[in-house]
Parts: sequence; structure tokens; C-alpha cells
Amino acid sequence: MYADANRTITKVNPAFCDAFGYNESEVIGQSVRIIYSDSADFEEQGEIRFNPHTPADPASYAMNYRRADGSVFESETVATQVRDVLDEPGD
Repeated sequence: MYADANRTITKVNPAFCDAFGYNESEVIGQSVRIIYSDSADFEEQGEIRFNPHTPADPASYAMNYRRADGSVFESETVATQVRDVLDEPGD
């Protein structure tokens, strides 16, 4: 999944759709909030992952997510910011 600086989902792959039970058209343009099982986790990860001062090094962490059907599952996530040639966060 790719999300822009506003935490809006801009791109997903088939593995995301399989894991979360959404089709691409249901999530593109939505807030990433829809995949978090806990709003506190959504807020915390936003402060970490979408902070322009956070290093762009990939980080692995466990998180509880919510599928389209409402079921919750734990997943290991690897996240990093996509940066441009000037090392600025991209959109």
C-alpha cells in the first residue's frame, strides 16, 4: 500500500486486497484509518511514519489491522517513506 502525506491510500497491490478483503476501488482515496483496528494505533503510527523528520529507513513492527468484514488480525509491517532525489518525502 502507498499513502500520500495526508494518509490517503493512493495505491494497493493484490496482496493487500487479499489480506484486507477490499478491492482496489474500495480503498483508493480512503484514509488509511480504515485498516487500523484501534484509532490510537492509527494516531501513533501517523506521528511516526508520516513525520517528515523520521529517517527513511525501513522499520518492521507488529500491528493489529481490521479487514473489510470487521475481523481483526495481527501482521508484521515494514514501512518506510518514499523520498525524492533531494531526500524529501514524496507524495
